[in-house]
Amino acid sequence: MALDLSTGFSLCYGKLPIDSGLIEAVLFSEFESFEVSGEIFESESFEEIYKRFFLLGKKIFSIHEILPRNISRNWSSSPENIKKELIKHLREKVVQAAEKGVKFSRIDLGLDSIKAGFEVHELNVRASLIAPVLAEAEKYGLTLCQPLRFPKAFPKTQEWRFGSMLVSSALHKNYKIEIDAFPMESSISQVHGIMKKLFYYPEVIRFIYEPAMDGGMDSKTFNSWVDALKEEGFKGTIIFSPIFDSFEALDAELTKVSQLLNNYQSSENEDKEHEEHEG
Repeated sequence: MALDLSTGFSLCYGKLPIDSGLIEAVLFSEFESFEVSGEIFESESFEEIYKRFFLLGKKIFSIHEILPRNISRNWSSSPENIKKELIKHLREKVVQAAEKGVKFSRIDLGLDSIKAGFEVHELNVRASLIAPVLAEAEKYGLTLCQPLRFPKAFPKTQEWRFGSMLVSSALHKNYKIEIDAFPMESSISQVHGIMKKLFYYPEVIRFIYEPAMDGGMDSKTFNSWVDALKEEGFKGTIIFSPIFDSFEALDAELTKVSQLLNNYQSSENEDKEHEEHEG
């Protein structure tokens, strides 16, 4: 499943609890790297889940929302004493996660809630909250990501601009942008230029789709996206985040995504062999 871009599979968009049955379904798949929710990370069962993954050579490489969204989105408007406690809490969670091999976590700072006329102040507050944590993030090798939706929820939304400004103000390699991509809502032509528009800050591309509703990710869509992202200079991580509602649907999607990656790699190898032969 080798690919120039690293890949992972999220268990957070399913409509099933992450219990022993679900774990059995994923542990014997071809996939190596998985994402679990912040709730699971905080739960008493996480240590056992982590051990089972570890023993079978699997990784929990990403925590989806290391802070609950209702906390992270309202962080900037909290009283000063609460802000300090949350910074301390986030720092502790970053260290705990990184010690388990976690490389990524998204943290939604509510950019869509910023009101006109208060942009500079609101972004400065958010930057002051995230900055104290980045030294630990760098030391332990975990990247925090601000999610941005693609395509935009509303054409005139300022989230992309705010996201770029926030990451720019932090100017740290362990604070990046995550693009929540909905492939079935966009055309491949829209992908071209996306990295430039976001100043090459995206580190994670998350594919969100619902196979039961839209047929899921097919080879043509996936190959076109990867080719376009590579042309754009993207060298980060792709996280497949399908919505599933049964063990059967999860198993089918794990198999399908593995095939997509294998087929893409085989196609790349054939192209390289052809180029070498032509040369």
